[in-house]
Amino acid sequence: MAKAANQEPFVTIFERQYRPHLVMSIAIPFFQQVTGINIIAFYAPVLFQSVGFGNDSALIAAIILGLVNLGSILVSTVVVDRFGRRFLFLQGGIQMFICQVALACILAVETGLTGTKNLPKGSAITVLDLMCIYAAGVGWSWGP
Repeated sequence: MAKAANQEPFVTIFERQYRPHLVMSIAIPFFQQVTGINIIAFYAPVLFQSVGFGNDSALIAAIILGLVNLGSILVSTVVVDRFGRRFLFLQGGIQMFICQVALACILAVETGLTGTKNLPKGSAITVLDLMCIYAAGVGWSWGP
């Protein structure tokens, strides 16, 4: 008992019994940053303008995206006790992955290699929808 009391606390976190805690304490913040929601939130108006929205429409779309993110965070506070964090992490991760792949496919098909062409209205709205679904996935899984 005296040996455990004298042992350096920093060294004890590397013991086998604490390894899962150590891995998760590094992995969760890492993946929160890698999700890219900060980039989407900060550059949403520029992104929406580049896909064909006007100035006002791009700002409104960015506000919609922020409201969806806020609403999904509120949903997560209610749902987390019922389903648990693990379920929300897995479900949100899959949802974010599917939305990012779908966004990449739409933008690649519609804009081609140059990326200079504006999207048709239907595709631009689909991009907004996919980004909202993505933001909702972040909001109720990796964000909180």
